[in-house]
Amino acid sequence: MADGKTDLAEEITCRSFKVSKYKADTKVNKRLDDLDEQAAMEAFLNVRVPDWLLAHHPAWGWIVIHAHEFEGIGTMGEFNDLIAGHLTPSPIEAP
Repeated sequence: MADGKTDLAEEITCRSFKVSKYKADTKVNKRLDDLDEQAAMEAFLNVRVPDWLLAHHPAWGWIVIHAHEFEGIGTMGEFNDLIAGHLTPSPIEAP
């Protein structure tokens, strides 16, 4: 991933799990196995993250994520890969 996408995905991952440091091997599956937690995470990612990107990283956009995409996610690194896949460069407006 280029153009700061990796760093941005890691920052969103840390915000998602309310941790200060990204550790790829940290287990997160217990939290993502709970349906209520999945719904809360989906809402956070689809509401708060786009607003945050617009305010702090306007060159990036967010592709909507669905709770079923959390299935099989076991570690913070796997979650981070999912997040990176939902980040997209914002369209560049013509001058």
